[in-house]
Amino acid sequence: MSDLAAMFELGHRADGLLAQALTHASWVHENQAAATAARQRDNQILAHHGSHVVNHLAAHVRVRQALANGLTPDEDEARILTVSDDDTARLGATLQLAEGLLTSRGESAQGRTAVSDATQAVIAAAWRVHGPRLLGRRPAVLDDWLSGLEHQHDPVTVLDAMATTYGIDYEYTYDISGPEHLKSYTATIGLRDARGRAHRWTERLPGTPGKPEAKKATAEAILDILATPINGAADDLPAPERDLLIFLLRAQLDGLGQPTERQRARILARGDLGTDLLTTGDTEAFLAWAERVRPLLGPDNTAVRDPLRELYRQVLDDTRLGPGSLLRRMAAVPGPDVASVVRRNAADAVRRALSIGPQAASVRDVVQDWWRDQAPATSVTVRDDMRQEVFRPLPIHLGALDETLTWCGEAAEAADTRIDVELTVQDGTLHVWLGLDRVDVRAACDDFGRLLSHTLPHTDCLVGDDHVLLRLHGDLETDPLHPLAAAGMDAYASGPKDRRRLIEQVADGPAEAQDKQP
Repeated sequence: MSDLAAMFELGHRADGLLAQALTHASWVHENQAAATAARQRDNQILAHHGSHVVNHLAAHVRVRQALANGLTPDEDEARILTVSDDDTARLGATLQLAEGLLTSRGESAQGRTAVSDATQAVIAAAWRVHGPRLLGRRPAVLDDWLSGLEHQHDPVTVLDAMATTYGIDYEYTYDISGPEHLKSYTATIGLRDARGRAHRWTERLPGTPGKPEAKKATAEAILDILATPINGAADDLPAPERDLLIFLLRAQLDGLGQPTERQRARILARGDLGTDLLTTGDTEAFLAWAERVRPLLGPDNTAVRDPLRELYRQVLDDTRLGPGSLLRRMAAVPGPDVASVVRRNAADAVRRALSIGPQAASVRDVVQDWWRDQAPATSVTVRDDMRQEVFRPLPIHLGALDETLTWCGEAAEAADTRIDVELTVQDGTLHVWLGLDRVDVRAACDDFGRLLSHTLPHTDCLVGDDHVLLRLHGDLETDPLHPLAAAGMDAYASGPKDRRRLIEQVADGPAEAQDKQP
């Protein structure tokens, strides 16, 4: 108590409140005579007050963090969530409250709920002494904890959003055991998908979990099982977990309709149906996920419905071209400084690669047309080592090659230096090496290379100190993909669904976006 009083600058004014904060209800129930003689109450009322204080402090810190980054926070920055018991228990462990917490013989002072309640009660005691002054002056350990809160959705909220997206109805029921002061809850969730199939799941916890803890554990278990195919352990699941996983996957596939843009963002954040693997370009991981899911769905679920094909196309368009995409952010960078102009021009070049592309029919045609335009202004050396190696470019690859040659050619021209180009093919991948002498290649090409790699499929643009390396991974002839894998890979390899929309959206950027390359 003396350590807490010193830490929160309470003096002796809050001794009674701190004693109450460290008294669990189980101790009062077991020691009623002593509690009555000492006029000692348990910490339940203080903990309830403290939960509101903690949320108020967390919201205040969150808003200050968001405003420090600008006056228009994005959705993630603007999210302010209720602080969880896990969070407050973590703070209580840092404060070492368990060492001074009074509990009954049957209740552990190390329990998450007990430590969480004590933590909230201690903060309530500090607020009753200091009031709003706690917003501006508080112990460093409390300030660090508040600043480190992640404000992520809790499992119950995540599961609720998922169920809404896929038309899954659900209901929690509870089994209660133990005496009044040591109630233990077990939560069971009943699920019913859009086709009327039903499934139940119960998650049992050790100790004496409360109702919110039991509910959270059940929701968390369902989400963990649903993520199993991504982690590669689906074959090792016990039968009950495997049955639940099959139910959830079928419920998602059969219940998927036309999600809104906000729902698609949440689908992507959860990683539903392999969407996160596609949008990050980890196609190998997506194919592995699809291969693990295929036997779970069975022979009656081999066909892929149109809503899933459309979802894959839309989440890829959202990631590559949407309001929060790197392309749109670069296109909207304001200011006349060199770095800002470079980013806007990079966005314009990548937009052209996505939406227009050259009229040439092959890689050699693209290089020849570029050389014809570039040679009068810059000394150019082209070395073609492609020979007869097989390279099957995607249609979008020719646009990427054309814009990369143009970008590097303009950089060489601005520096009044030569440019060397080497073309090789290895294992179905075209390597285009562009050597630039007396050019600050990283300053000139980093933003372009990063944006091109992030936005175009099967494309890597790597920037070195004196060169740019463009790698275009061609369409290799492989064994036919099963329908689920094919649906995702077709969407990934395709360009934007609406090319006119792309042109209009990116062209709506700042007027400076039409500036010449500096």
